[in-house]
Amino acid sequence: DPMGFKPLQTLGLVDSIIKFVTNPNIVASGDILSAIPSVLTAMCLDQTHGLPVVTESHALPHLLNLLALPKYATACSGRTATTIGAGVDELMRHQASFKSIGIEATIKLLENIYTSYGGTAAAATAPDSSSTSTTSLSSSSSSSTSLSSSSSSSSTSISTTSITPKSPREEGDHSDEKISSSLVESIGNAARYLEALFAHGDHGRVFMEKGGVDRLVRLFTHPALPLSFAHNGSSQSLALVFRSLSAQNASGLMSAVVQIINAQFTTLDAQVPNWREGETLLHEKNRVDNTTPVSEDKRKVAHLLLSLDILVRILSGLLPAPS
Repeated sequence: DPMGFKPLQTLGLVDSIIKFVTNPNIVASGDILSAIPSVLTAMCLDQTHGLPVVTESHALPHLLNLLALPKYATACSGRTATTIGAGVDELMRHQASFKSIGIEATIKLLENIYTSYGGTAAAATAPDSSSTSTTSLSSSSSSSTSLSSSSSSSSTSISTTSITPKSPREEGDHSDEKISSSLVESIGNAARYLEALFAHGDHGRVFMEKGGVDRLVRLFTHPALPLSFAHNGSSQSLALVFRSLSAQNASGLMSAVVQIINAQFTTLDAQVPNWREGETLLHEKNRVDNTTPVSEDKRKVAHLLLSLDILVRILSGLLPAPS
């Protein structure tokens, strides 16, 4: 009941709830995290008092930030990420002011997953606002695709400093295998969240317009991904996200994926100049220069091939069935 918000606020209960859900050390419980979107939606029913409180608290960006943190990877697995996605979808559909906030926080979530596990933050450049049919993409000569992000047209900005992502090493786990496992789990959680978020409305279209596809694809290039990722359930979940996005703008999405594939082949040409003439891609002599360790060179090429494998699989899934 929206009429009940003000009395609860007077009693201090609303402040206690906001402090709890924005606590950077909130308990890693799937049940608790799943309930937060519904709580925020209920509070926003009071347009006069509740909506400003939730907006100014940055509670939604804070919640989505948790999906990127290694500490919460297990808690957000299974149905938890799906429930959060459905809850955020409901909040964005009922509160127009949260549409931009939610999409920006979602794109930031993908960036935080990349950096939380040791990846380098992407350079931020504003996409071309004159085009809304395709995502803004650019090529890169490095092992990952150069990305674009969007500046918000909304007067409400989101907080990106409530939680500083910590890598598993900073959390105390120094096992490369554990880092890879946790990264895959976080990517799977993000995929299930996105699949639920894009199930209704035009959230997918706005996500694409704001450069979200770039951030999503960049996860495929993470240096900590295991080489078996292409056959992992998290990779398959990401493919379903692309299929959901294709319902909003199939041609634009396919064009974006092709551009990224071309960028990856350009990078492969730089890493192994003679591979098109039949030179073995992972042969020891294929080094970037004489100072680069052979194992590091092999790893870069292997991850390029991994990302290409995933992208081609995604592209084939977007192609219409032959008539």
